[in-house]
Amino acid sequence: MNRDDIIRMAVECQLVTTANREGIYIEALERFAKLVAAKDTELLQQLLWLCSKDGGWTLEEAANTICEIENILLARLEGEQ
Repeated sequence: MNRDDIIRMAVECQLVTTANREGIYIEALERFAKLVAAKDTELLQQLLWLCSKDGGWTLEEAANTICEIENILLARLEGEQ
């Protein structure tokens, strides 16, 4: 995720405007986005490990299932807007 992605998402969530793309607030949003991405990666790794170990799935099966769930959740989120 790069700075433009973060700004685009922040504008979409009405946290900033397209005219207000600089400054301390944007830097704080970038730091926050990096923390969230790191936590998401950590949680995904834990979930993959649990599914493959306890569920008896291969890592590929677990990853495919997680991607399907993510797509369903994103579609629901988009439908709520």
